[in-house]
Amino acid sequence: MNASSTISIKRDSSESKKSVVLLSIVIIVWIAILILLFAKLAMYGQASGELGIPPNAISTDIPIEPDVHTLVMAIHPRCPCSQASLYELERLLPKCENRLKVHFYLYDSPDKEASWFAEVSDEVRRRFPDAQVLPDPDGDIARLLGAYTSGSAVLYEPNGTPVFWGGITSGRGHAGDNLGSDSIYAIVDNREPPRVKTLVYGCAITHSYSDLLLDNCSNRICEIPENLEN
Repeated sequence: MNASSTISIKRDSSESKKSVVLLSIVIIVWIAILILLFAKLAMYGQASGELGIPPNAISTDIPIEPDVHTLVMAIHPRCPCSQASLYELERLLPKCENRLKVHFYLYDSPDKEASWFAEVSDEVRRRFPDAQVLPDPDGDIARLLGAYTSGSAVLYEPNGTPVFWGGITSGRGHAGDNLGSDSIYAIVDNREPPRVKTLVYGCAITHSYSDLLLDNCSNRICEIPENLEN
């Protein structure tokens, strides 16, 4: 083997090592990006929304059933996270039998096209034929309830006292066993609830603050309308 062949082999070997090092760096960077993305998704899924303290229903126009508990839930029709809340409510109601009545307040804005509101309200009525489904213009009722986040629920006793408020999912769009549903069922069943308040996961309906910051939700389809005011 002459000198030129030796030099060529060494050059090829050096370039091969550089390629391996470069490929390794690319793989490491790609794995790091994936880890960051999964971490961000996990943090987003566990990012709870804003929740206030509900008033006594007697001092408001909120309809309360005289003989059974009343569950009032506020929903933003364009929030995909709330599908999990509706699913959990479907699972909860059969256990409560006839001891729980449900009222939905769906956010509605007169300045926006009504098609999405009508579609969701029809779906809710179909899934909950015994529930009362009411429009909530500009989120006024949601604000009154302290239900600033879609999926917020308030459980009232027949005398109008709020005995539970919060969410009935374990994360954004996550269906499954949760403390909210367990607490509501326990109260309706005359047992001690594990919680009287839980975190709520969903998109913003309205805010208690005057600046009304937009909530970040998947696909940006749950932004609250720009004209909302306190």
